[in-house]
Amino acid sequence: MLDRWDAARQEYEKTLELDSAYWPAMNNIGLVDYEQGDLDAAIDRWERTIEMNDSVAEPYLALATALYIRGETERAEELGAKAMRLDPNYARLQVLRENLWRENLLRDVQILLRTRPVAEALQQAAIEQFNRRMGLSE
Repeated sequence: MLDRWDAARQEYEKTLELDSAYWPAMNNIGLVDYEQGDLDAAIDRWERTIEMNDSVAEPYLALATALYIRGETERAEELGAKAMRLDPNYARLQVLRENLWRENLLRDVQILLRTRPVAEALQQAAIEQFNRRMGLSE
């Protein structure tokens, strides 16, 4: 959050040395890579994060955003929709900020969130989430 990218990367790498399965550290290195303009490195980190834990929305959404910006729209929309089905709260910019997303990624994810497949998945997931909270689902 302080734009001290090298220090942040070092801390995340230390964390991975202590626990190589700690996916948030791998994910957050991807965040640093993206903000520093290294799209390929960020994509690699998020793909590795998903290999570590394929049940959380954040790396799917981050990866989808990077792929969309790189022009891989179909795969990006599929991954973005998956992220919304996993956790529609990740469509909220405040949630992303709380998860250390910074300006470049925040700007770019807004483009992806407006695509038809991602928006439709978000709408469906929000309805399902509401129904669960209201006790309306099975």
